[in-house]
Amino acid sequence: MGPEAKVEAFLVKEVKLQGGLCVKNKGTRGFPDRTVILNGATVFVEVKAEGEEPRPEQIRVFKQIISQGGVVFVIDSKEQVIEFMVFMMSDYEEEESVIVLPGNMVH
Repeated sequence: MGPEAKVEAFLVKEVKLQGGLCVKNKGTRGFPDRTVILNGATVFVEVKAEGEEPRPEQIRVFKQIISQGGVVFVIDSKEQVIEFMVFMMSDYEEEESVIVLPGNMVH
């Protein structure tokens, strides 16, 4: 199992432990890897190997998703999965839709 697959498996496990759904997305080029439904929110997650960034076609699709009010997270480590889970399980207030990239946010 490669580094990206390990992060993705950890994400699936953590979401399921909290009673959420972590659905694999297939078939649409550039679409995020997973749809996570948890704690009253539906978000999209792109999983990368550590340090890897989304391809330009992925960024284009992510921007289409956020233009429709969706939220896209890009996660590249188990530590970021943990941070994602803390965020998803918190009582957050809905904010502006963003693409969350490792280390920064793109509006």
